Amino acid sequence: MHVASGLTDEPRRTEWFRDARFGLFIHWGLYSLLAREAWVMDSEQIPREKYRAFAADFHPDDLDFDEWAQLAKRAGAKYVVFTSRHHDGFALFDSKASDFNSMQSTGRDFVREYVAAVRRAGLKVGLYYSLMSWQFPAVYAGPIADPPGWEAMVRQSHEQVQELMSNYGPIDLLWYDGCVIPGASEKSRLASRWRSRGLNAMVRSLQPHIVINDRSGLPEDFDTPEQHISAPGGRRLWEACMTFNNHWGYCETDHAFKSVREILAYLVYCARYRGNLLLNIGPRADGSVPTECVDRLKVIGSWLATNGIAIYGSERRSITEHEHPSTVVTARGAKAYVHLLDQMADSAHVAGIRGPVAGTRILGSDAAVNVTTLRDGTVQITGLAQSRERESELPRVVEIDMNDRRRFGKVTGILSTPPAQGRELDATVPIIGADTGRAEPPRGVVAEAREFALASPLKLTLTNASEWCPEWGGRQVATAEDRTITAPFHVNVSGVYDFEIGVVNECAGRISTSIDSTISAHPGDVVPGGYPATISLKRIVLAQGWHSLALAADTGNRIGVYGVRLSACWQGIPSELWATAGPYSSAFRWGGAVSTVRSALLTPYLTDEYLHRPDIFAGDGVAPSQWRIERSRRGEHSAQGVEYACRGQADDWGVCYARAVVVSPDPRDVEIAFGCDWWANLTLNGRSLGSDRAAELVAEDGAMFCGHKPVAIACRFDAGENVLIVKSHPGRHAHWFTMFINNPGDLTFVTPMEWSHFRRGAFYKYPEAEVVCPPQLEPVVCC
Repeated sequence: MHVASGLTDEPRRTEWFRDARFGLFIHWGLYSLLAREAWVMDSEQIPREKYRAFAADFHPDDLDFDEWAQLAKRAGAKYVVFTSRHHDGFALFDSKASDFNSMQSTGRDFVREYVAAVRRAGLKVGLYYSLMSWQFPAVYAGPIADPPGWEAMVRQSHEQVQELMSNYGPIDLLWYDGCVIPGASEKSRLASRWRSRGLNAMVRSLQPHIVINDRSGLPEDFDTPEQHISAPGGRRLWEACMTFNNHWGYCETDHAFKSVREILAYLVYCARYRGNLLLNIGPRADGSVPTECVDRLKVIGSWLATNGIAIYGSERRSITEHEHPSTVVTARGAKAYVHLLDQMADSAHVAGIRGPVAGTRILGSDAAVNVTTLRDGTVQITGLAQSRERESELPRVVEIDMNDRRRFGKVTGILSTPPAQGRELDATVPIIGADTGRAEPPRGVVAEAREFALASPLKLTLTNASEWCPEWGGRQVATAEDRTITAPFHVNVSGVYDFEIGVVNECAGRISTSIDSTISAHPGDVVPGGYPATISLKRIVLAQGWHSLALAADTGNRIGVYGVRLSACWQGIPSELWATAGPYSSAFRWGGAVSTVRSALLTPYLTDEYLHRPDIFAGDGVAPSQWRIERSRRGEHSAQGVEYACRGQADDWGVCYARAVVVSPDPRDVEIAFGCDWWANLTLNGRSLGSDRAAELVAEDGAMFCGHKPVAIACRFDAGENVLIVKSHPGRHAHWFTMFINNPGDLTFVTPMEWSHFRRGAFYKYPEAEVVCPPQLEPVVCC
């Protein structure tokens, strides 16, 4: 953390942000006049002079910032973030660093009016500022191709941030954006080119109590996942920014507004994980907010007025991180708040509460509620029907007062699932786990109870989940007459795997787990009765072929299985194991036809002979075709793939190559996962590897792969060296790919410099590849 001398300590400085949980984002500016989203200048390639001329028609005479501030306050937001300058470079304040500002065109300093209004409403003041500006051609050319232009853009940004921090009194939050370099996304490089350390030191010297986000290339105070809700690990503060519909700025054709229930699902999820939700509105050019936003914010505010104690200042606990059959849980101090997502339910079952309950109530209701503490570490909440509101579909909240926060136990039950963009959560169904995020490898598919029963050699009976737990509906459970359940499973590729088994006991008891005769697990902890849990078996080395899974309950107990998942333990191939070459210029430019990408991807810039020569590197006098190597890990995705050097300059927007070599002790089937920022093709030992991408898309741009999310690919390794070649083409600023492999422990990675000598044994042993098969596996179970 970068703090100037004399600052208050971090906990005091960020206390308000840690407790806020809900903020309102406002994207409004010159682009609102065109009513086609905040990126309209870039996406429609509007020339700078033509775009600047729109300022003459920008006259929001009736705009009243007090209306926006009161809208935020009534909605229950604790802070507001306003776009003082977006990527179009139009400053909404009186700036001496640029004449492209609202004071010049309208005679109004909108930032000054905004700050005053938000202060009057008693809310915290946040300012968004985009470091980049499309008014500078250097934003596309980059700092190497246009050094003077880049320096002028950086200098203007620093001067304008200084104006914002100096001229408007206390500012509580600074929300950077647009910290980009064409073709690069490594944060240390971004921070260097934008001189972010000096910039933020200046900000903190002027605003000692300010909170700064992570978008200047430096981590600063909090993370900002955008359009998805993903809680970071550890104790990092975070805030998910989400649009009300599908666009940031006002778009007159976008009517896909999220429902109140969906927004509350996002808000509760953030609260469970000690994060904030920054919900965006895009007012029209005249300042009016779409009715759909106003109406929904009113309902959200009403819900928070009753239930805000369960949201504001919430804490991240084991009990809050996990799903429960028909509820989600937030916590604060010695109190847990059970959010009843099913309005029709008369009861709820929650794990993770030990000992006697001091008191219970339904927030906003005088109705009594009964909570019974069970001996297996769960509580049963009953009598909920009498507090049901007939017309409301919003969740009720039950407060459980434990009088001592130490009475909250550790819960290792059902794995949690973040809400997906564009759909509501069905939180009445326990979920073994969702797929992972943007650049992480895929997890295995969940086999539900029906498929599990079909695979079992025993006669298994399918029962409804409500027979095991009354409020748990919508899922089947497979069970046997005796206390043992077995099922065969097939492993397509030898590797290291995680097993996740969704189980439920009739009564509280232990469950033992075994895989084949050589891997067994002794009974673990007690699994609650009538409550779903997840047994996790970690990092098991399994050979290709058939295996057997067996589960056994205590004598006299009955066990059920509602889902099973087998997931590969993926190992990333980091930057220092790749050699790179390129870029080789293509005709493609941002916004151009993807047919030019297809032409570039099909052009053999490097011959097959050159691709497989290990002895040519930068500095050997071979130009422009030179392999380059990284001698240390760099970049956001360095543990998985390559973070390229600066790409996308004016004269070299084109194809790049990357090469890695893996040594296998024998011919074998392997599984890799590959994802890329834009377009790419992949070959193994000269053989092209395919994907499940739609044929019509491949025909259009020539790329088998296009998308951040890595996809699993089955392929065949030869004995000895195996050469992986990635041929990729950037589409915008960043240019990277990620690659993972399921390594049982005997695959060896060769560094580029060692490749020509690998037969002498000089190859790189990747530390994570050393996996030992454990003699026994202890199930990780609930309570």
